[in-house]
Amino acid sequence: AFSGIIADFGFFHIALREIGKDIDKCKKILSNILSMRLMLSIFAALSTFAIVFFITDYDLETVKFGLIIALGTATIGLMGTTVTAVLQVHLRMTFAAVVQIIGKIAMILYIWYAVVYDLGFLHMLWAGLFGSILIFLLNYLYALKFSSITLGFDFPLWKKLFKETYPMGLALIFYIVAPGAPILMLDGILRDE
Repeated sequence: AFSGIIADFGFFHIALREIGKDIDKCKKILSNILSMRLMLSIFAALSTFAIVFFITDYDLETVKFGLIIALGTATIGLMGTTVTAVLQVHLRMTFAAVVQIIGKIAMILYIWYAVVYDLGFLHMLWAGLFGSILIFLLNYLYALKFSSITLGFDFPLWKKLFKETYPMGLALIFYIVAPGAPILMLDGILRDE
């Protein structure tokens, strides 16, 4: 969750606002926000990965490999919500909702298959990644009707967008950290005892 919040940083709301102001700039705004979120996702994923591998004392390789899968799911999910901004601005959220349902059904079917054939815990995580990829691809292909979607690197725009979103991003991070910090502290205390 922490990794996802860092990567989100409130950019979805800024994307909606900026595209709503001038729909002709949709491609430019969306492509740059997509790039910013991707960079933040990679940073957050690498940070989380480093913490789990080098700071925690988990012995299970399953936990570490599961984290990699979960971070991939979070990154694809964030890219998907960025693409969904196009659909929301063009009032096509019914399609996005149907795609969410299709993706979740596919995920549940995968989980059912994994349980029936006793494939192990990691397949529960693979199910989430599979569902996220499916949702992203369906939304992406439909959103192409309204705007081309690529990565953009307009650094002055990045600076402007970051200045506008950092208060929301920090608030989201503290919203996740505040309830989670006592749990981590208790974990450390109980583990020592």
